[in-house]
Amino acid sequence: MDGKHEIIATGNFRTNSIEALRMAALAGHGIALLPAVIIADDLRAGNLVHLLPQFRMAETVIQAVYPSSRLLPAKTRTFIDFLVGRLGQDRDRIARPLIVIGNAGRTQPQPPKAFNGGGGLYSTANDYVRFMQMILRRGQGPKKEQILQAKTVDMMATNQIGSLSAGKLKTARPEISSDVDFHPGIRDGWGLGFLINSKRYDGARSAGSLAWAGIWNTYFWIDPRKGVAGVIMMQFLPFADKDGVAVLGDFERAVYAAT
Repeated sequence: MDGKHEIIATGNFRTNSIEALRMAALAGHGIALLPAVIIADDLRAGNLVHLLPQFRMAETVIQAVYPSSRLLPAKTRTFIDFLVGRLGQDRDRIARPLIVIGNAGRTQPQPPKAFNGGGGLYSTANDYVRFMQMILRRGQGPKKEQILQAKTVDMMATNQIGSLSAGKLKTARPEISSDVDFHPGIRDGWGLGFLINSKRYDGARSAGSLAWAGIWNTYFWIDPRKGVAGVIMMQFLPFADKDGVAVLGDFERAVYAAT
């Protein structure tokens, strides 16, 4: 087919981050248009597949922005000369955007040699929701199959640390985690696997709800009193980032406002 062909694409995920698009494509969430230079390693490894190679996409404009000055630092001038020379030489290979999709045949991570708590486990958000629903049903699966005994779930949801307070951590590595205080001013308990809030959150989870989190700002809660559970999976550091915790709060209040 010769000539110019225009296709209008729509989708449920939009971002101005090339890396976010790349990660979404690698995760199998759909088709993405990405610069060849960004995904060269992924294509070589077979993690992404180049679609419609017979079509040539419109070239991407790459710009270098620097202060207007006649006396540019030598490092800046060297870098600009490198870009001009490299892009001019390998323009087609580097600047050309490609339509790609995640390789459905990619393999899952290797099973861990040893289990340490949650380390080595991997799954999906949907699977985690099914786990939370099982806890809400006091150990029953969707077809009423008994996965955990009801008394086991009750023990998991019962404070096991007496008058001690959980959910408050002082960071030793600020680049990995901020200081943690999930319920400021409140003494929360800990069951067999869950943080248990002793008082309700305003406009959100009930007292006695179960919760915890993951280092990449992933959070969940299970509210047995109201029969509500939620999980939000952000992917950035540091953990307990104030903006991430604010997003969690907004998300949780929106869930309860809709129930």
